Formats: sequence, structure tokens, C-alpha cells
Amino acid sequence: MSTEKQIEANRRNAQKSTGPRTTEGKAASRGNAVKHGLTAEQIAIIPGEDAGAFNSDLLAWYSKTDGDPFCGPLAETGCRASWLLRRLAALQDARICAGVAAASDRFDIDQARRAHELGVRLFASPQNCLASDPEGPAAIVAELRTFAAGVDWMIDRWTDLDMQLDALLPWDHDARLQAVQLMGKPSAAIIYDPQLIDLMLACLAVHPDPNSLRAPSYQDSIASGTRSVHFYQGFLDVENVYTTPEAGFAALKDLVSSQIERLRARRDDDLAERTEAERASATLSVLFENGPEADKMRRYEVHLTRTLRQCIEAILKLRRAAHQEPPRPRREPTPASQVTIGIGQPAAYEPSEWDPGPERPLRNEANPWPVSDPRADLWDRGIGTYEAPPGPA
Repeated sequence: MSTEKQIEANRRNAQKSTGPRTTEGKAASRGNAVKHGLTAEQIAIIPGEDAGAFNSDLLAWYSKTDGDPFCGPLAETGCRASWLLRRLAALQDARICAGVAAASDRFDIDQARRAHELGVRLFASPQNCLASDPEGPAAIVAELRTFAAGVDWMIDRWTDLDMQLDALLPWDHDARLQAVQLMGKPSAAIIYDPQLIDLMLACLAVHPDPNSLRAPSYQDSIASGTRSVHFYQGFLDVENVYTTPEAGFAALKDLVSSQIERLRARRDDDLAERTEAERASATLSVLFENGPEADKMRRYEVHLTRTLRQCIEAILKLRRAAHQEPPRPRREPTPASQVTIGIGQPAAYEPSEWDPGPERPLRNEANPWPVSDPRADLWDRGIGTYEAPPGPA
């Protein structure tokens, strides 16, 4: 339970935080929670909008009412709907501009992520797989070569290997294995593939102590885990065409340069236009944005458009009614008792097809007179007295 001192302290603190007191402060604080202002009961001029332009629009709407008090609220509602429609269009344009810029960046990020995931799979591929294995190096490298980010990833890996050669550092087991995998070949192919055999002989030439490779401890370390036992084991007793370390480094540099040039040609000649088209397609997808927020904006637009159209139609209807002449009084038909039709005498009252007389059937309606009634023939020949025909019972 609060003590008297705490209660008094709370009261003193409450006097220090009463919110805005001036008219300007209250007007400024009204927009603190405004997000888009499309559902506000009263129009709120948000930053970036011109209050003078809104007042000019409102006066233009009032000028179309001819001072009719019934049109005043319609003019205010129509002006508000028109203003909010323009705000909604500006909001949609801003969202599209931001989305286009983000879509281009997101496309590049997604492509880079895809290349990285394929690269992880490539370096983790089993070393004893077949060339046709869908998880083997051949399949993964083929997929990496289908998009520019994948080609760039392979160029970066070859560049890392080239930097080791520039520093005169021989490739270790993992670097040699990466070179084989980047070429899209399984490690077991080094015993029969000419290009890989040349690679292994060049690596053997740059090794600082080739005789140490014969040690059982080294062979055991190579065979442990997932490493292949084929590295160097079959090349120790083969005559090496690269007799000096310089020749070995030069051969490896040529291999790396040829791989990088081939990948750059693939990226620049074959994939550049495709990449730009895919980036443009990703950007255009922003124009057809879906989701709860986009659906809400479309509902706002439909509601405001309907409100604006209804206000315009109502104002035009009231203006036409104000300028329309009063309706003429309708002429009453002459009673049947005052109309006679004789032979050779014009009728004082000739009923038309739209006003045939009391209880006379209109055109295209069934004739209530039976065919056997003699008065029907007299009436058709213009002979006889006008009498009301027998109507339906």
C-alpha cells in the first residue's frame, strides 16, 4: 500500500508531465500515431503535404455546390476522398521505389547465398563418387556455371589458390583436392585423367621434401578420415616432367590462369544478359506485390474511389434538380358520358392508343370483349355510342 509521501510525490510528478498545453503543441501531437492517415475520421495533413493545396481543393469543391447546404457535406467528403486517393497513390509509388531498390539487392544476395550453398556441397562431396553422381563434383560444378554468382564463387576459389602460388607456397592436400573438385572431377580420377596427372606431377615438383611422402606416417595421415589415398602414392616412382620447383609453379600458374579465363568468358559472354534479365524480372515482381498490407491498400483504394464517385453523382443530381423546371400538370381524360361517335361526325374526344379511355385495354393487352359481342364490330367501323367495355369480373 502506498504511503502518504509516495502519493504526494506521484501527484507532484504528474504535474510535470501533462502533455502539450498550447494549441500548436496539441496540433503537432495529433500526428504522433499517424501511419498513413487513410482511415482517419478527420483529414490530417502529414509531413510532405501542403495544407494550402487542400484548402484550395476544398474551395473548388464548394464552388460546384452553388451554395446548396445539402451539397456542403458531400463536397467535404468528396474532397477528402480525392485527397486520400492522391496520398494513397504517393504511398504506393514510394513503396514501389523502395521495393525496386531492395529487390535488386535481394536478388544479388539470394544468388550469392545459392552459390555459397553449392560450394559447401562441392567441397563436402564424397571423393570416391562416380562422374554421373548427382551429388558429385561434376553435377555441382555444372550447376555453378549456370549463373553469374556461381561463376564468381569459383573464380574467387581459384584466385585463393593462385595467391598461394604467388607466395611460393606449395599446395597442401586440401588445396590440391579443392583444385580437383573445382575442375568438376572426382579425386579418384587422378590415376587416369591426363590433366589431373599433370596437376599432381607439378605439385610433386614444388614439394620441399618429396622423399618424406614415402613415410608410413604420412600415408596413414592421408588415408585417415575422408582423404583419398591416391594423392602422391602412385607418382613417387614415376618420372616427373617438371624437374625443378620453378617449372612446377609455372605449370600450376598456367592451370589456374586458364581456369579463371574460361570462367570469366562464361560469365561475360554467356551469363551477363541472362543475369540482367533475371534481375529485371525480380524487380518487376515488386509491382505485383501481394500480402496483407497490399490487400489492405487495395481495399482502401476501392473504398475511396467509390466514395468519390458517389459524392460527385449526388452533387450533380442535386444541381440538376435545382435547375430543372417544375413538371407540367397532367391533363385528365374526358369522361365517357360526354363523348359520342356518329356516322360522318368527328368525335369530340378521340382516345389515343396510349389513352384509350376508361377501362379500355391498352395496346398489346388482351381485348376483354368477346368476339360474339356485336358492339365490337360497330366500334371497329366507327358506328355506335362510346360505352365502357365490360372489364374482367
